[in-house]
Amino acid sequence: MTKYSVHAAADLNVKIDMLRKQPGSEYVDILLFHCMRNPAWADNAKRLQDGFSEAKRKKIILAHGASVQGLPALRTFPDTPDQKDVDVPGNVNEVVTQTEKVHSQGAAVISRNLVGEGRFTRAGHREAAMKFALNLGVVNCVTLGFKHTAEIDEAIDRINRVMKV
Repeated sequence: MTKYSVHAAADLNVKIDMLRKQPGSEYVDILLFHCMRNPAWADNAKRLQDGFSEAKRKKIILAHGASVQGLPALRTFPDTPDQKDVDVPGNVNEVVTQTEKVHSQGAAVISRNLVGEGRFTRAGHREAAMKFALNLGVVNCVTLGFKHTAEIDEAIDRINRVMKV
Protein backbone atom coordinates (compact mmCIF):
# COMPACT_ATOMS: atom_id res chain seq x y z
CA MET A 1 0.00 0.00 0.00
CA THR A 2 1.22 3.45 -0.81
CA LYS A 3 -0.11 6.98 -1.12
CA TYR A 4 -0.35 9.37 -4.06
CA SER A 5 -0.10 13.08 -3.41
CA VAL A 6 -2.81 14.86 -5.37
CA HIS A 7 -0.52 17.87 -5.46
CA ALA A 8 2.12 15.95 -7.41
CA ALA A 9 3.04 17.68 -10.64
CA ALA A 10 4.14 14.46 -12.33
CA ASP A 11 2.05 12.67 -14.92
CA LEU A 12 -0.27 10.19 -13.16
CA ASN A 13 0.90 7.18 -15.15
CA VAL A 14 4.57 8.05 -14.66
CA LYS A 15 4.02 8.43 -10.91
CA ILE A 16 2.12 5.13 -10.62
CA ASP A 17 4.88 3.38 -12.58
CA MET A 18 7.47 4.81 -10.19
CA LEU A 19 5.42 3.71 -7.15
CA ARG A 20 5.18 0.13 -8.37
CA LYS A 21 8.74 -0.14 -9.68
CA GLN A 22 10.44 1.22 -6.53
CA PRO A 23 9.75 -1.99 -4.61
CA GLY A 24 10.20 -4.07 -7.77
CA SER A 25 6.53 -4.95 -8.23
CA GLU A 26 4.39 -5.28 -11.32
CA TYR A 27 1.46 -3.69 -9.50
CA VAL A 28 0.44 -1.75 -6.40
CA ASP A 29 -1.92 -3.58 -4.03
CA ILE A 30 -3.61 -0.43 -2.69
CA LEU A 31 -3.09 3.16 -3.83
CA LEU A 32 -4.58 5.93 -1.73
CA PHE A 33 -5.05 9.62 -2.43
CA HIS A 34 -2.91 11.17 0.29
CA CYS A 35 -4.33 13.43 2.99
CA MET A 36 -7.80 14.35 1.72
CA ARG A 37 -8.95 17.08 4.12
CA ASN A 38 -11.04 19.32 1.87
CA PRO A 39 -14.74 18.36 1.74
CA ALA A 40 -14.60 18.87 -2.05
CA TRP A 41 -11.77 16.33 -2.41
CA ALA A 42 -13.79 13.90 -4.54
CA ASP A 43 -14.72 16.57 -7.08
CA ASN A 44 -11.24 18.10 -7.04
CA ALA A 45 -9.60 14.74 -7.71
CA LYS A 46 -12.07 13.50 -10.34
CA ARG A 47 -9.44 13.36 -13.13
CA LEU A 48 -7.10 11.42 -10.85
CA GLN A 49 -9.90 9.07 -9.75
CA ASP A 50 -10.56 8.28 -13.40
CA GLY A 51 -6.84 7.59 -13.86
CA PHE A 52 -6.81 5.30 -10.81
CA SER A 53 -9.83 3.42 -12.20
CA GLU A 54 -8.07 2.98 -15.54
CA ALA A 55 -4.92 1.71 -13.77
CA LYS A 56 -7.11 -0.74 -11.84
CA ARG A 57 -8.74 -1.92 -15.06
CA LYS A 58 -5.22 -2.60 -16.41
CA LYS A 59 -4.32 -4.37 -13.13
CA ILE A 60 -1.51 -1.90 -12.45
CA ILE A 61 -3.20 -1.20 -9.12
CA LEU A 62 -5.53 -3.68 -7.45
CA ALA A 63 -7.52 -1.31 -5.24
CA HIS A 64 -7.68 2.40 -4.63
CA GLY A 65 -9.17 4.79 -2.17
CA ALA A 66 -8.41 7.86 -0.13
CA SER A 67 -6.64 8.73 3.07
CA VAL A 68 -9.47 10.88 4.37
CA GLN A 69 -8.55 13.06 7.33
CA GLY A 70 -10.97 15.13 9.36
CA LEU A 71 -14.73 15.11 9.66
CA PRO A 72 -15.46 17.60 6.85
CA ALA A 73 -13.82 15.26 4.32
CA LEU A 74 -15.11 12.08 5.97
CA ARG A 75 -18.69 13.38 5.81
CA THR A 76 -18.47 13.43 2.02
CA PHE A 77 -17.02 9.95 1.64
CA PRO A 78 -19.10 7.84 -0.64
CA ASP A 79 -22.75 8.67 -0.72
CA THR A 80 -22.66 10.67 2.51
CA PRO A 81 -24.38 14.05 2.20
CA ASP A 82 -22.09 17.00 2.81
CA GLN A 83 -22.80 18.81 6.06
CA LYS A 84 -21.62 22.39 6.27
CA ASP A 85 -21.27 22.67 10.04
CA VAL A 86 -17.90 23.28 11.62
CA ASP A 87 -15.64 20.36 12.46
CA VAL A 88 -15.41 19.75 16.18
CA PRO A 89 -12.06 18.20 17.17
CA GLY A 90 -12.46 15.03 19.18
CA ASN A 91 -15.97 14.19 17.98
CA VAL A 92 -15.36 10.46 18.24
CA ASN A 93 -19.05 9.53 18.06
CA GLU A 94 -19.47 11.20 14.68
CA VAL A 95 -16.27 9.66 13.33
CA VAL A 96 -17.54 6.21 14.37
CA THR A 97 -20.97 6.86 12.83
CA GLN A 98 -19.45 8.03 9.53
CA THR A 99 -17.00 5.13 9.49
CA GLU A 100 -19.82 2.63 10.07
CA LYS A 101 -21.75 4.21 7.20
CA VAL A 102 -18.77 4.03 4.82
CA HIS A 103 -18.13 0.42 5.80
CA SER A 104 -21.79 -0.51 5.28
CA GLN A 105 -21.50 0.82 1.72
CA GLY A 106 -18.84 -1.78 0.97
CA ALA A 107 -15.70 0.31 1.44
CA ALA A 108 -12.78 -1.20 3.32
CA VAL A 109 -11.71 0.84 6.34
CA ILE A 110 -8.07 1.25 7.31
CA SER A 111 -7.51 2.79 10.72
CA ARG A 112 -4.36 4.87 10.30
CA ASN A 113 -2.25 6.50 12.97
CA LEU A 114 -3.88 4.17 15.42
CA VAL A 115 -1.79 5.34 18.34
CA GLY A 116 -2.16 9.06 17.72
CA GLU A 117 0.82 9.43 15.39
CA GLY A 118 3.04 8.53 18.33
CA ARG A 119 1.42 11.09 20.64
CA PHE A 120 -0.04 8.39 22.89
CA THR A 121 3.07 8.00 25.00
CA ARG A 122 1.48 6.10 27.88
CA ALA A 123 1.24 2.38 27.24
CA GLY A 124 -2.35 2.27 28.51
CA HIS A 125 -3.41 4.90 25.97
CA ARG A 126 -1.89 2.96 23.09
CA GLU A 127 -3.62 -0.23 24.15
CA ALA A 128 -6.95 1.55 24.67
CA ALA A 129 -6.71 3.07 21.17
CA MET A 130 -6.03 -0.34 19.65
CA LYS A 131 -8.82 -1.99 21.60
CA PHE A 132 -11.28 0.73 20.58
CA ALA A 133 -10.49 0.59 16.84
CA LEU A 134 -10.18 -3.17 16.55
CA ASN A 135 -13.43 -3.84 18.40
CA LEU A 136 -15.61 -1.46 16.35
CA GLY A 137 -16.41 -4.21 13.89
CA VAL A 138 -15.88 -1.94 10.86
CA VAL A 139 -12.08 -1.66 10.68
CA ASN A 140 -10.55 -4.00 8.10
CA CYS A 141 -6.91 -3.28 8.90
CA VAL A 142 -4.69 -0.85 10.77
CA THR A 143 -1.41 0.93 10.28
CA LEU A 144 0.97 1.86 13.04
CA GLY A 145 3.98 4.11 12.95
CA PHE A 146 7.08 3.42 14.97
CA LYS A 147 9.94 5.57 16.19
CA HIS A 148 12.09 2.65 17.33
CA THR A 149 12.25 -1.02 16.36
CA ALA A 150 11.50 -2.02 19.96
CA GLU A 151 8.03 -0.53 19.51
CA ILE A 152 7.24 -3.18 16.89
CA ASP A 153 7.40 -6.04 19.39
CA GLU A 154 5.39 -3.98 21.89
CA ALA A 155 2.69 -3.35 19.28
CA ILE A 156 2.50 -7.02 18.32
CA ASP A 157 2.07 -7.97 21.99
CA ARG A 158 -0.64 -5.34 22.45
CA ILE A 159 -2.55 -6.35 19.34
CA ASN A 160 -2.40 -10.01 20.39
CA ARG A 161 -3.85 -9.06 23.81
CA VAL A 162 -6.53 -6.83 22.30
CA MET A 163 -7.60 -9.40 19.72
CA LYS A 164 -8.11 -12.05 22.44
CA VAL A 165 -10.65 -9.85 24.21
